Amino acid sequence: MNSSDATSMRCSDGLLVPAMRTTPAATLFYLLVLLYCFLGIAIAADVFMCSIEKITSATRKVRLRRSKKNRLVAEELMGPEPECTEVRIWNPTVANLTLMALGSSAPEILLSIIEIVGNSFRAGDLGPGTIVGSAAFNLLCISAICVMAIPSPRGTRIQEIAVFAVTSVFSCFAYIWLLIILSVISPNVVDVWEAAVTLALFAVLVMAAYLADIKVWKRKKADLELELADQKSVEVEDIDAILRRFAKEMAIESDAKITSCVVPDFETVRQISRQISKTYPSLSVDDQARLLAYRLKRNQVHDRLYYRINATRRLAGAQRKTDTEWEAEKLLVEAEKAKQAPVITERSIEFSARVYAVRKGIIAVKLTVIRNGPTDKPVTFRYTTVNGVAKKDLHFFFKSETMRFAPDETSKEIVIQLVEGAEWRSNYVFYVHLKLISVLAFAHSWILFFFVLFLTNIR
Repeated sequence: MNSSDATSMRCSDGLLVPAMRTTPAATLFYLLVLLYCFLGIAIAADVFMCSIEKITSATRKVRLRRSKKNRLVAEELMGPEPECTEVRIWNPTVANLTLMALGSSAPEILLSIIEIVGNSFRAGDLGPGTIVGSAAFNLLCISAICVMAIPSPRGTRIQEIAVFAVTSVFSCFAYIWLLIILSVISPNVVDVWEAAVTLALFAVLVMAAYLADIKVWKRKKADLELELADQKSVEVEDIDAILRRFAKEMAIESDAKITSCVVPDFETVRQISRQISKTYPSLSVDDQARLLAYRLKRNQVHDRLYYRINATRRLAGAQRKTDTEWEAEKLLVEAEKAKQAPVITERSIEFSARVYAVRKGIIAVKLTVIRNGPTDKPVTFRYTTVNGVAKKDLHFFFKSETMRFAPDETSKEIVIQLVEGAEWRSNYVFYVHLKLISVLAFAHSWILFFFVLFLTNIR
């Protein structure tokens, strides 16, 4: 090239900003604009990803019936049914390979489309690099992080090894196929037939992964019980509604009936509930239930699209919080302040335990009332038994009495008589209301402590 040709050449304009001379300042400017564009595309794709997550998490209700061969068969329900289970409409493997992959890779796909359309469908510097780079990052970096994140003594296993094998083979073949069509068959050009074959191979991948997921080679021998057992791990439940019912049961009103409700992963609920009660004893039962709902919500397992959406929102400073999260964080702050309070200045009384269990054959229950705060002055209180599922004169004898704490006295015992020979069941409960009446010079409105007495036959 001679000097006359060099002076006659004219650089083409940029896509969004004009081309500038290569300087450190221009490089920094281009980098900031590029990062800003990436963030904008990620935020725009967030709406699309939310829609995809809504679609893939859709469920349908089915009930189980036994056929003539005594095998379980699922029937789809058109209306509400108490004896039923919920299964996902979308197979999790198919959803992960199609809509979820499309949603999580939407920014890369949009950038590739913009470049290839503006470049007469010729491969540019950005197009294939975004797809291959994203796939390589997922294959190498994400896999390495997942392995390193597991504590050393512990280990995890791949649940669907057949699906993993199929997707691994196709992932490695995808790199080879891109190399062939972009470097061997038609260098730097993507022909229509090459695109069609690539799309067909994607359909083959989805079908092969689906067949591996349902274990088609065992299909004739398997029954629906195994399929529903596998489905249980990905079953979507309305955890907010479940926890609202659970919280209601923790704060039973005087004449309310006790009903059992299904809480996901009961052992986890029990452990977290004990931890909350031990760490924050000053919280009421309602507040502990709200905190339990918050902890369970955080421990709930989600798909990778959910975490991708939250990562984008954190990056943009637009992470959303539910009412449960706001209330739980407020409760945590108040509980920490209560724990750090050096001196208790208010007088209060409460039972030594929230729940009492009584063995079979016991005809009297001793309840301990403890006094908190300064003990230099006398305190008068009143207690009254209240019907629950267990009724007075049928299961227990009504009792209402006024008692008095003397100065420096910190505990009192209450005796409730039970009806001898009464029939008790595990959900038969009644309550004892505790009311602070007077504290002499201490001016304070009365305080009502809610208490549940739980009786069960322990053999």
